[in-house]
Amino acid sequence: MRNITITLAFILLNVICLGQTKTDKYILRINFEPSFISTSQLIINSNPDSSFIELKISKKSNEDKVLLKQDDLKKLTSFLNYYKFQIKSSFDTVSSNKDGSVTVSTGTDGITVIGTFDQNNKQKKFQFWSPKKGTQNHKLIIILFDLLNRLNMNKNSIEYLKGLKEYFNQR
Repeated sequence: MRNITITLAFILLNVICLGQTKTDKYILRINFEPSFISTSQLIINSNPDSSFIELKISKKSNEDKVLLKQDDLKKLTSFLNYYKFQIKSSFDTVSSNKDGSVTVSTGTDGITVIGTFDQNNKQKKFQFWSPKKGTQNHKLIIILFDLLNRLNMNKNSIEYLKGLKEYFNQR
């Protein structure tokens, strides 16, 4: 009986520890490709020991890295647990050609978002263009900007993010 109790306790401890690792440790990389301003990459590294967020703006030679507390990432981490990672574009950007092939265009004024989510030695990819309000992709953007707005970033990053945010407020 004592061996069974010890075994059950050990199994329970492993389940709890594995659950924490699954939700707390990940790397989220997002490339923003807006039509009329510089492209950028946002990297969020969530680790129970040390987390950070990094913004790299391509043409401005700007890199901004800010340390985070695990608490800062709760909302994002929770959202990523149920987010559907998909490569997708809006229906109005897809057309079929006479030869049966499909063309995907991103429009002339909008933003392409390309991302990867690395967790537990697995990578999930996603991509979307100018997400409509109310969609899961738009909710992801809202959560990201909510997080970014609370951080102490440099002047170039703040200025860039104001322009970037405009691409998500239009639809």
